[in-house]
Amino acid sequence: MIFGECLKSYKNLNSKKITDSIERHYESLDSQYKYDNLENININNSLYLTKKQEFLLELLTYLPFCEEAYVALAASFQTPLIIHEKSYISKESLYLKAIDLNPEYSLSYFLLGKELFTKKSKTIQLLNGVTLSYKQLLMRAIQLGTYQAEAYHLAALSMHDQEGILLFDEKIILSRGDLFIRAFELDFTRVIDLENFIYYIKRNPMNMSSLTQTT
Repeated sequence: MIFGECLKSYKNLNSKKITDSIERHYESLDSQYKYDNLENININNSLYLTKKQEFLLELLTYLPFCEEAYVALAASFQTPLIIHEKSYISKESLYLKAIDLNPEYSLSYFLLGKELFTKKSKTIQLLNGVTLSYKQLLMRAIQLGTYQAEAYHLAALSMHDQEGILLFDEKIILSRGDLFIRAFELDFTRVIDLENFIYYIKRNPMNMSSLTQTT
């Protein structure tokens, strides 16, 4: 999937030659790390993560600007990596590279924002020199149209009741209540977000826009 998405940006390359090379590398992996057997693997297993990294690093030798590969490497990060003679010492450094490669890729903003939120780090500097807080990263992911329910949940948790997110159409503003209910809509198992939405409405009885939009 990652290979297919990345290849769209490389119309000038010999896709068949690259595909054949990637497939040969895939075939060289142990059978237990191939698609038919993935359900039997503990995805936190260090050997599995190593095999995954091998495949992604091989992919980046052919498609060096593949932001999805950097995000996937961050998700399986174990130890510092050297990619194209540059050192990546943390998950954050890989997410920053993905954002630099494609500033409109929502997943990298969400995962970087989540990482900062989890580590209680307030801000981080992007490779272009701009400093963003974890709240701004989560907001940017939402503005770019992420479908990650947790992005809406974490953004709402980082906001005050009177704050909101202005979408890129400059017409729609999502309130904190909107974010909680959107998280629930994207994942109906997130009962906590429905409860948070109800608490928000009780605290803000005059703000019924969220309730109106979702009924």
